[in-house]
Amino acid sequence: MWVWVMVIYGANLRVLQVAAVARRPEVQVVLDAANTKPRIMNRGDIYGVTTGFKATSQCGTQQGVEFQLELIRFLNAGVIGKANSLHAQTTRAAMVVRTNMLMQ
Repeated sequence: MWVWVMVIYGANLRVLQVAAVARRPEVQVVLDAANTKPRIMNRGDIYGVTTGFKATSQCGTQQGVEFQLELIRFLNAGVIGKANSLHAQTTRAAMVVRTNMLMQ
């Protein structure tokens, strides 16, 4: 089995690349370490990732995974419950687009 590694830089992400990531689990996404990874990894709180939004943005957490799950449930207003989840392709596409945006 082959593995395709796609480096994202925070710019120039194409629709075909997002589709490849979404449809093929063997595509591995890595961050451009030279420019963007240090900026992302060295931050404390990241708005909307480890904090809430607007009035709750001053509240941070060290429980990032649990916070993100609850935030997704909240923003979807119950569309995604604890037993349900998004399709893997939708999740992979959303994650690569969001990561690329955060790297900008």
